[in-house]
Amino acid sequence: MKYLFLVFTIAILSTHTITAQSELELIEEAQAFLTTYTIGPSVDYRAIKANQDEWSRLVRRIEQAQTLGPEYDLQFKSLAYNIHVIDKVLKAYPVQSVQQDGQFFNSKITVAGATTTLNKLEQGLLDTYQHGAIHFLLVCGAKSCPNLPMHTNISLTKEYLDSVYFDILLQGKFAYIDRYNEEVVLSKIFEWYGDDFGGETSIVGQLGFNLREDLSQYKVRYDEYDWALNDILNEVLTRFIPTRLLTKGQIETKLFSNYYTQSEPQAFSARVRASFWSNIITMILGSNRNLNVGLFARVRSVSVFPADGIGSYLGAIHLQNQNLSPLFGINTYKRFGLTALGPQVRYRPNINNKGNNIFVHTVTFPIGSELQGNNLEGYIDWDGISIFNQWYYDYDIGSKNNLFYDTGINFENINKSLFNGEGGFAYVSTPITLIYSRYPTPGLTLYALANATPRISISNNGASEIRFDPFGQIGGGVKYFLSDLVEAEFLLTQFFGGSLQRNAQTVNFGLRYTY
Repeated sequence: MKYLFLVFTIAILSTHTITAQSELELIEEAQAFLTTYTIGPSVDYRAIKANQDEWSRLVRRIEQAQTLGPEYDLQFKSLAYNIHVIDKVLKAYPVQSVQQDGQFFNSKITVAGATTTLNKLEQGLLDTYQHGAIHFLLVCGAKSCPNLPMHTNISLTKEYLDSVYFDILLQGKFAYIDRYNEEVVLSKIFEWYGDDFGGETSIVGQLGFNLREDLSQYKVRYDEYDWALNDILNEVLTRFIPTRLLTKGQIETKLFSNYYTQSEPQAFSARVRASFWSNIITMILGSNRNLNVGLFARVRSVSVFPADGIGSYLGAIHLQNQNLSPLFGINTYKRFGLTALGPQVRYRPNINNKGNNIFVHTVTFPIGSELQGNNLEGYIDWDGISIFNQWYYDYDIGSKNNLFYDTGINFENINKSLFNGEGGFAYVSTPITLIYSRYPTPGLTLYALANATPRISISNNGASEIRFDPFGQIGGGVKYFLSDLVEAEFLLTQFFGGSLQRNAQTVNFGLRYTY
């Protein structure tokens, strides 16, 4: 009898463990799916609809889940709420707003075998956890609603819910200070559900405490709530999202034209101007929800001539080949051609943070011979393989501002001559770029850029030598959608290198087509 009891107990514990594991797996699987098809508050409904089979399986698992453990209650129920909101939109898609369905939040849904509604599910969570932060874990299919939470990070603790609330107050989207008019501007969410946050006075007091500022004399104004559908297609027409991956079958072709020109003095000769016109062409294909693959090509034109006026700035646009020739003590030349080609891979890592991120890996192989120059031809590009590894991260500050961060590690001109003492030369760099973007009107982006690139050069001409050779740049640019599919970009930057006598700038033009 004791053995039967022991077996029975083990069976119950095993069943609970398997159930808990399956609940966690469901939450992790759903989070991975949602992360792929969302950027901030925006959802790529069209892409999800194209992947309807996988979506339907996910919805069925939410509906049929069994024996929910209390430790996953908030995670699972907030996930179920958000999945059903998206599912309701998909059933009516294309649609302009969830308000077109008068029963959107009151029509029946199924969660873990039980029939309920979105409103009842939300009220049940509020009754259980007694915290206003619940409202910011649930989305409503509108532009003014919160971002989808990272469900795998949701905790039952008061400390976690407090952190959600405090973060919302500091985001600038749901609460901000209009100091000119001495107003605290709050989202309508705080007006509709003010009691869940302790009332208006408590909300303003908490905001002031977080900002370390006395707001007691400020008036309160509630912002208008934008009920337009939070469809990512609306965002695509408003701004380019660098961390967004293409959906299956989508193709993006981009031309980025960079004209770099620098002048610096040469010993016993005239000041020399070197201009490099690099045209980078990428074609990216959406392979699946987490992976994009594509092709990278670089076409370059180079001109090295005396810095003898405005004409010297434009030497590289002639697209000519001219052998080395001495002029005023300078080895002048022009060179033009396809110089590099290689694959590019973009994918979304499983990183839990508040923004959006992807990894980008590019390998370029030299095209042509003697790209670094010889007795007849000057330098145009590297003769070796280059590997670029980048991490893109962006974070919205309200609905009109964005911070983008790009860092990584690059290896340029890797070839055997570096290792056998034949005059090899390579760079290893860790560039860091920060871009602040502002979206004043739909389709228009204004941005400021700052870059610092710590870099070492490694040379081996019989003996190894390592030098620190950093550079940086600052600049500003503008992007504008010429049509629903085509975006143009213009950027100016000033370079700062290791030589204080070097004066360098870039003029950049980009054209991106997505279909």
